[in-house]
Amino acid sequence: MIAAVLAVGLGGALGAVTRAWCTDHVGPHLPEQLPWATLGINVAACFAIGIVAHVVMDSLVQTMICVGFLGGFSTMSTMCHEAVGYFMKGDYRRCFGYLAVSYATALGATALGFAVAAALS
Repeated sequence: MIAAVLAVGLGGALGAVTRAWCTDHVGPHLPEQLPWATLGINVAACFAIGIVAHVVMDSLVQTMICVGFLGGFSTMSTMCHEAVGYFMKGDYRRCFGYLAVSYATALGATALGFAVAAALS
């Protein structure tokens, strides 16, 4: 139990720092129509979790990567904050378009991660 908590904490800290770095260094170079950095981070995390969940058999390592690192790296709260911001500004098309694209690509990336991992194993 203590090992799992420490693994999640370490993974989460590394994931959050990695997300902040990506947002700060990649985000400014992307078009401003949508929060592309958040979308890209979430899709990458979903793809990775699809692979890790299929490939990594050690439960502690899987917990550290999936719950810790990828949980800290992905950012559901930021996505929702950005969508609500569009909604509050009356930009309903962008709000719901962003949510639709976010959920569709996240689900697709997770499924693709599972498929890639299954094909490679």
